[in-house]
Amino acid sequence: MKQLILNDSQTIQPAIHNQLLYLNQAAIAHLERKHRPNESIHQARLCFKRCRAMLRLVRPGLEVQDFDAFNAFYRQCGQGLGQMRDTTARLETIQLIGKSRKSPDTEAFIRKLVSSLAKAQRDWKATGRQEIEVSGTIAQLSGFEERIRQLSVTGNAAGVVKAGIRRLYRQGRKRMEALVFESDDAGFHQLRKSVKYLGYVFESLQYLYPAWMKSQMNELVKLGRLLGSHHDLVILLHLLDEIPAGRQRTNLRRSIIRRKKRLEKRILADAALVYLWKPSEFAGRVGVLVKNRVSGSKLTV
Repeated sequence: MKQLILNDSQTIQPAIHNQLLYLNQAAIAHLERKHRPNESIHQARLCFKRCRAMLRLVRPGLEVQDFDAFNAFYRQCGQGLGQMRDTTARLETIQLIGKSRKSPDTEAFIRKLVSSLAKAQRDWKATGRQEIEVSGTIAQLSGFEERIRQLSVTGNAAGVVKAGIRRLYRQGRKRMEALVFESDDAGFHQLRKSVKYLGYVFESLQYLYPAWMKSQMNELVKLGRLLGSHHDLVILLHLLDEIPAGRQRTNLRRSIIRRKKRLEKRILADAALVYLWKPSEFAGRVGVLVKNRVSGSKLTV
């Protein structure tokens, strides 16, 4: 990911403009690729998520209406391209679960489910709707560049970044704490978003102090993958709810729920380590790194 180069002697606005324009143009480049369309869409959607992470980082320096408009735009871009990617994720998850099943009946049921998902994927491609969505998204992204150039972001780099990191970290910590008291799928999904956004922010700031930032990012990536696996299992359970009841469906559902419960324990254990800091202390460390870097002082953590 392109590094967010900060200069404390000026507002953070030019750096954010450059970052959002780069990600916007990278998404267009991915969508214009003619080969491996599923991967291209996946990479474009990652660009949208990174844009939303950048917006959250500088939210303290944005007008409320600007944050809402930009966040909604990139969320809509991602959702418009989401159906094919979601189907692919379901296929990958059910195939992984199928490898651990020993019952012939359950294996047959999983093969039937995989075949159904693969057919849905082919049918979606055959309609031509994917190409229409991609073309429309490219046009929207191209037209949005002037709005990026006009976006107003106030405040110096260190102040905005410190406040933005504190907000992101505090939000994730609160979501983790809520799950400790009451575990639910929606809560894990919200935690997943918090972890992803903070991870993308750290990815863009690695140059500030590569060893420490990379260490933090790796922990977030690890946690994000566990949460992603949890999300795929939840989607799969919803898919099973659409299938007529039967012994094979019941057995597979129980297996998925057991796998999901084990994942939740691992997620909460890892999240407790990621969110061990007080938000103000965690943000303070990043703020010091920004100040040291832009002033040329010796790096300390």
